[in-house]
Amino acid sequence: MAAIPVRKAIQKLFERHLFLTNITISGTLFGLGDTIQQNIEIHVKREKNAFDWARTARMAATGMFVLGPLSHHWFRMLDRRWPQRDGMTIIKKVATDQLVSGPPFQFAFFWSMGTLEGDKFKDICHEYRSKFLHVFLADCAIWVPMQCLNFYFIRPQHRIVFVSCIFVVWNTILSYFKHKEFPARPMLEMA
Repeated sequence: MAAIPVRKAIQKLFERHLFLTNITISGTLFGLGDTIQQNIEIHVKREKNAFDWARTARMAATGMFVLGPLSHHWFRMLDRRWPQRDGMTIIKKVATDQLVSGPPFQFAFFWSMGTLEGDKFKDICHEYRSKFLHVFLADCAIWVPMQCLNFYFIRPQHRIVFVSCIFVVWNTILSYFKHKEFPARPMLEMA
């Protein structure tokens, strides 16, 4: 019987405090994604010796204060624009999500993390350009099928929770890309 009050309390959070609930979940799961990636770096790849709590805090802050709010408002806008759940609407939502929000949200991630790390704006832009294609292709591989499921099966008020759960995997990947060195010659820069 204790599950019913907990369920009602959670439901209330989604009804009365959706924005705060969404950004809190986003921040928590961004931090969890980085925690997973750091444990892979320490215990599996043996690339580093100690856990970097400041790095995880930066990831959590990026999720809570940058990408959580952006995602909250983005999904509300998509649902207002295309409230239906038919096949053509889902294609429109997924295509719009990937092509319109994908690159700016990815830049927001690199900008936020770089700013919190004390990087100069030109260095942040260089890092984003050098890693863009890798991140965008990984983004498409994960988010196209997940967003199809999201827009078809998930109720609008629970979209950020679903997306945030997928974010655990995605944030692990983002943390990998953010903290991995790529070849000196960026893939998208012209000679």
